[in-house]
Amino acid sequence: MKNISLCIPTMDRFDKFLSNALDGYLKLLSDGIIQEIVICDENGNDFDKINEKYSDLIDNGVKMRVYKNTKVLGVFMNKLKVCKMANYEYIALIDSDNIVDAKYFEVAREYMDRVELPKYFIVSPSYGKSHIGMDFRKFSNSIIDKLNVKDFIVMTIDPNAPGNIWHIDLVWNLDFISLLNMGNFILSKNIVHDVVFDKEIISKINYCDVMYLNSLVFKQLEGFNFHIVDNLECEYSIHDDSLQMQYSNECKGILWDYLVPYFRNEI
Repeated sequence: MKNISLCIPTMDRFDKFLSNALDGYLKLLSDGIIQEIVICDENGNDFDKINEKYSDLIDNGVKMRVYKNTKVLGVFMNKLKVCKMANYEYIALIDSDNIVDAKYFEVAREYMDRVELPKYFIVSPSYGKSHIGMDFRKFSNSIIDKLNVKDFIVMTIDPNAPGNIWHIDLVWNLDFISLLNMGNFILSKNIVHDVVFDKEIISKINYCDVMYLNSLVFKQLEGFNFHIVDNLECEYSIHDDSLQMQYSNECKGILWDYLVPYFRNEI
């Protein structure tokens, strides 16, 4: 059986999200569906509340480790940090405001047992439940690598179609680009150890951190595969204080200025 570390980066999410989600995750842990829980808190607020609620379990050896950063690292760096602290090769990197359940891990484990995975891989949900913009089931069962990713990034259109005044025969596939930013996936720990990032970029990518990570692994890691798995689903939350809501306009600029040109020019 493949051992899975559930890794959760967080900041000020305990009261609204984690306080309920962690009870379910601890049940998954006791049932042997996951092998450990690792949480990394940016400012210590969630760290204190988690330790207060679950101190008896933690003191009695339950495999949940909670850390707090000495300074706020930012979304991208906190995710890398919590993954690096995992004990196992297979990492479920789940945002603190989203939820996965036993079925998520059962579907993922069945897929990973059936399919030969390379050194570097991501196993992605095809559906973010409760959010109309996160339905990517049309891409289910796709395995994407550096050679075929452009077939997904762009779509062919008729350059002579009415209304196509520029006679352009390719357009960006925004559905697939959104999928690359959904996250809540399982990845190989090799990725977080070997990927190289640009410090100038990560300070600007609050909302599109997952998109940035995906652009890096396609570009840098030889043999990387991105697997979109049928029936692999997460509970995806968009709320008033979500990073997606706060930074959507800023990250659109980063997306078009940096990430999409990479796919266009270098793959």
